[in-house]
Amino acid sequence: MRMETQDTGKGYHDLLIFVGGKHYPTIQSFLDEANQMGISRRLHKLPHGVIAGKSTAYLAHEQKTKCVRCNGSGQLKQAVKTREIPVEYQGDTLIVEEFSIICPDCQGKGHKKNPVIFASYIIPGLRIYINKLPPGITDINSMDAKLYALHRSRYRSDKGFDLNTAKNNKEDRQLIQDLKITAVILNRGKAKPKQEEEHGG
Repeated sequence: MRMETQDTGKGYHDLLIFVGGKHYPTIQSFLDEANQMGISRRLHKLPHGVIAGKSTAYLAHEQKTKCVRCNGSGQLKQAVKTREIPVEYQGDTLIVEEFSIICPDCQGKGHKKNPVIFASYIIPGLRIYINKLPPGITDINSMDAKLYALHRSRYRSDKGFDLNTAKNNKEDRQLIQDLKITAVILNRGKAKPKQEEEHGG
């Protein structure tokens, strides 16, 4: 998944999420799966400037189309006049050398991706899934748990996490508030809040 942020000029950024044509050949194929299973997109990094409840996420479908300029070859042929043959030998004949260059339109791929925005929604918040809470943190809804989850999302490890240091990080606390981050415990491959694990039966 590829994503980009766009400054709205209103103090926050919107998010553009690309749905790849490799896994979803048509927009309808994505919508069919979304209606059946819901939408869940894994973020490899936290989006910059996004504020939950204000920022809009736009879904864009990318379909590959053959590059018109190079006709799908990814290369363009170039002809260069290298030297003239003396008139007494071959009249006005020129020696021409041909070579290929990478097509600048498709960057040598032979195809281009044409994104089409087909859906949008206001971002409600961000969930960060973790396997368990570390010693000393018991409430999954606490700021401590969210700070820990934020650390895990960045470093994929507990290494270097210090709760006292995390509590004093004003930027992270503001980020948690802006993105409305919640920590969620993974249970048997399914993400469920801790309360549901204890009282779900």
